[in-house]
Amino acid sequence: MDPNLGPGQSNQPIDPLTSAVSITGLATLAVVQPILDVVARGPEFLVAHRLDGPGIVVMVSGLLAVAVLAGSCAGLLVKTLPPRGRMPAMATMVGLFLGVIALQVGIRLSNAPDFAVVAAAATTGTAGALLYRASGSFRLMGRYLGAAPLVVTAWFLIGLPPSLTAEADLDAAIRAHVPAPVPVVIVIFDEFPLASLIDDEGNLLAAQYPSFARLVSDGVWYRNALTVQTRTTEAIPAILSGSLVPDGLLPNPVDHPHTLLTVLAESHDVATLEPVTNLCPVAVCRPASHSPEGSLWKWKRLGRDLAVILGHLSLPPVMADHLPSMNHAWAGFEAPPAATTADDPTDFDLMARVTASVEGDRRGDVASFLEMLEPPPDGPSLRVGHFMLPHRPWDYLPDGSLHRDGSMSGHDGRGWGADPYLVATGWRRHLLQVGYADTILGAIIDRLVDRGVYQSTLLVVVADHGVTFAPGVADMRVTSADTIGSILPIPLLIKYPEGGTGVPPPGTISDVRAETIDVVPTVLDVLGVEPPRPLDGASLLGPEPAERTDTRLTIRGEVLVMSREGSEKLAVAADKLAWFPEGDPFSLVPTPEARHLLGQPTESVDQWGQDVYAVSLAPGDNRGAVVAGTVTRTPPPLGDELVALAVDGVIAAVTRVGTPTGDQAPFSFLVDPDLLTGEATLDTFVVSPITP
Repeated sequence: MDPNLGPGQSNQPIDPLTSAVSITGLATLAVVQPILDVVARGPEFLVAHRLDGPGIVVMVSGLLAVAVLAGSCAGLLVKTLPPRGRMPAMATMVGLFLGVIALQVGIRLSNAPDFAVVAAAATTGTAGALLYRASGSFRLMGRYLGAAPLVVTAWFLIGLPPSLTAEADLDAAIRAHVPAPVPVVIVIFDEFPLASLIDDEGNLLAAQYPSFARLVSDGVWYRNALTVQTRTTEAIPAILSGSLVPDGLLPNPVDHPHTLLTVLAESHDVATLEPVTNLCPVAVCRPASHSPEGSLWKWKRLGRDLAVILGHLSLPPVMADHLPSMNHAWAGFEAPPAATTADDPTDFDLMARVTASVEGDRRGDVASFLEMLEPPPDGPSLRVGHFMLPHRPWDYLPDGSLHRDGSMSGHDGRGWGADPYLVATGWRRHLLQVGYADTILGAIIDRLVDRGVYQSTLLVVVADHGVTFAPGVADMRVTSADTIGSILPIPLLIKYPEGGTGVPPPGTISDVRAETIDVVPTVLDVLGVEPPRPLDGASLLGPEPAERTDTRLTIRGEVLVMSREGSEKLAVAADKLAWFPEGDPFSLVPTPEARHLLGQPTESVDQWGQDVYAVSLAPGDNRGAVVAGTVTRTPPPLGDELVALAVDGVIAAVTRVGTPTGDQAPFSFLVDPDLLTGEATLDTFVVSPITP
């Protein structure tokens, strides 16, 4: 008789095989099933990771291997332990996995404090361990957990959309004969409101965004353009198909067989950069030489993203908050590495620094797309580049370097808090990243010029949708009467091939109501191709857009009404200029009264409270874009103190302290790095209250 068993339990020994089966089943329920549940509810994750049927099987097999490994280790442990040690070991493992499952349930279903959820999970795990030791029937149930891997796998695979495991029917895709082929380049930016580029009268802020100004002078700016979708996974297919996208479709070539990518497959060399979608069939898009897809990198990125998902499911919020967010992308959750930090004086040269994609670093996509612009040896090319910029997270300065300012973000997850200044600090980082988008556009134009194809290229620059910067908004991407001005109007600029017939002259600013579904009909019109099937959009070279009178858009069943003159986006631009005069992201101050301090010599400003406040910079030379420090006071700071930064005796920035801790409150400045040279003298001091 097994010495660990009580009376009447001798027929239920703690043997290695039973132990391995039980722990494999529990590990499947604690690790595999929660991850697959999240993926099943967001199958775009699989599209973004380029996983088809075989790839999905490999992913599921890898997850199950983790559960089997846990079970094997349990079986090996039971086999090697002395008889009296087997029951405590198995009970501990069972209790641990039951506690994890209980913690996941508590995190998902309960709004209780973290400590209460953890305590309840620990209690559940302990009770499970004790029950395992006391009840032979309970141990017997563990044998049936051996079916968990099969049940979980079948449930997941059966529930997947068929388009994930089917192959694209290229024979059904209509390919057009192109009588006038020219190179086509489509650049799609992400989460990019038109209001970020303009002033309150609708004029482009040319000094801030010279590359967009260059394209405006070389092409046509459709200033009243609107997106027809507010989700990337629907907006990109709408742009590239010219048709509205029904709910429930995935952004892959099975659900979207008729796109510009397949229509021009016979006449053009086609290649795409798609970090989120996977619209181009493998048989159409040639693999780029720089692409790491299909390599170990692909599976490494997938594994890290799955680990992030499990962490968010299994850790209390206070711990999960330190994990990379899953809200900003369908893949690549890891935060960008400090490949080029703010205190690295080396300039980021887009033209010279062409490297392979780096995990989590969106600059790799830029370098990859620039390589893709090399003209093919035979015939024209179609290049489509979707950049996750200026999409969150807002990490980049206009030159492409990382500023690493994580202070006072103003947003929690997908929404905005109630403090207008904190929201403005997030808006500032967005505008800096818009500056990086401008730099990217300049690099693309320069590459086309250098290759001698700029004049002959049809270049389209568009965005999938915008994003709002309004205090108190629960989701910065949800449309309402108060947010449509920053979500629906997007940049749309087209540089037509030189010498094209029937196209507006360069420098034209058109106020017709253009929509993102007009891109494909316009491209086909330039190429002299009749649309091979009915499209929802219309060519911007034809009469229909100019004759549109309906100012309504229906997005996912919601009817949204926009004014014909675009007053909504002008109102957003006016709010922006109130915080950022002339659109300069570095001009932000916490209150209007503090604006007069910028540019003033320090001796002309009343320095108040120097006897009760101690202001100090953080350790380090503070020579990047971020200058940080603390204010110390007894009694403690109130949290509304304003601090000024002087560079060589002139005030360059004003900020507000963060939440006090004890007798200290942190502060952080985001400053134009050009001011912070190695020889500059920095000084900080409290300027509250302010003397106008």
